Amino acid sequence: MFKKFKQQVLTAAVTAILVGPGAANAAGEKIIASFHNMAEPFFVVMTRELKDEAKKHNVDVTVVDGQANSAKQTADVENALVQGVKGIIIAPTDVKALTPAVNEVIKAGVPIVTVDRYIEGASKAVPHVGADNVKGGEAEAQAMVDAFPNGAKIFHLQGQPGAGPAIDRNKGVHNVLDGMKDKYQIIFEQTANFARDQGLSVTEAGLSANGKPDAIICANDDMALGAVEACAARG
Repeated sequence: MFKKFKQQVLTAAVTAILVGPGAANAAGEKIIASFHNMAEPFFVVMTRELKDEAKKHNVDVTVVDGQANSAKQTADVENALVQGVKGIIIAPTDVKALTPAVNEVIKAGVPIVTVDRYIEGASKAVPHVGADNVKGGEAEAQAMVDAFPNGAKIFHLQGQPGAGPAIDRNKGVHNVLDGMKDKYQIIFEQTANFARDQGLSVTEAGLSANGKPDAIICANDDMALGAVEACAARG
């Protein structure tokens, strides 16, 4: 199901570039994809799926690693404009830090689409393709409630501050739990930046300071894997 979702996302993103206003319609046109951080397995898989989709349209796609650095990602987008690319697909590291660079793209008349991570405050609406992460956060919180109908003490590992998915998943979790604080207490809540190693270290810190929770909610799978390692080490 996840693979199918990624394929649908990337098909929509490439199609938006190819057929949208000012689109790159000619075969062989160059598109730049600026992804937040290629150290995250999610974006490694996204890159593979994107390149497979681009081949179907005979489009040249170059993926650039933002390295979780808004300044680098901004420079990469500006460089893409200098190269004269015909379209940009971007998963912005931060919803606001990349806005000036996105506005430059809009001003230049180059088609741009955000994928997985959205942008805020752009000079005009930017097409976005991705999941409803508020509903995702609500779903994981509800799953925890269903698993512990009599209440629970909870650790909550949040995603990268400023990232659209982290903002929305956090909102979704709190949409469900905030009205039930008497039964479901978040006794430890901290970002682990969507990273497995930080999921491990942050969970270790939470266990040392707060003792054993009944459940741990994580904003992505990498942090969850880190949390599992921390819990296993504690028995």
